[in-house]
Amino acid sequence: MIKPVETNTYLKTTENYQTVNALETSHIRVNIQNNIVLTLPPLSTGLPKAGKKIAITPPEYEGTRVYHTAYLPENWSQEKVHQGQTWPIIFEYTENKYPKSGSTGEVKDAAFGFGLSAGKFIWISLPYIHSNKMENQLT
Repeated sequence: MIKPVETNTYLKTTENYQTVNALETSHIRVNIQNNIVLTLPPLSTGLPKAGKKIAITPPEYEGTRVYHTAYLPENWSQEKVHQGQTWPIIFEYTENKYPKSGSTGEVKDAAFGFGLSAGKFIWISLPYIHSNKMENQLT
């Protein structure tokens, strides 16, 4: 559950406007007044690992060019999972291809979920799948 913490930027709720400096989900805090520059992790292959964005082809699409990406935050570890720690998950579908905005419409270039969480949440970027079921579809 996301709850407001402190004051300075408006967060609209159904009841009123609340002022916040950060959004908190149990133990994860994202400062929304930070001037840091986020750098998207490069797309890689292999097993999921903290701080990496990897391409994954589901078994039912083996032998095709269909894939999605998954990112695990830098503080993620198997040990923390076994200790019961959890992380919020953002599922994102890629945006439409729109060159003027820099959007390629490709899963590999998705960035919204990473930026929204400042890289502190688990982030999955899902494709639209072409009707031939052999590749991701640009939108």
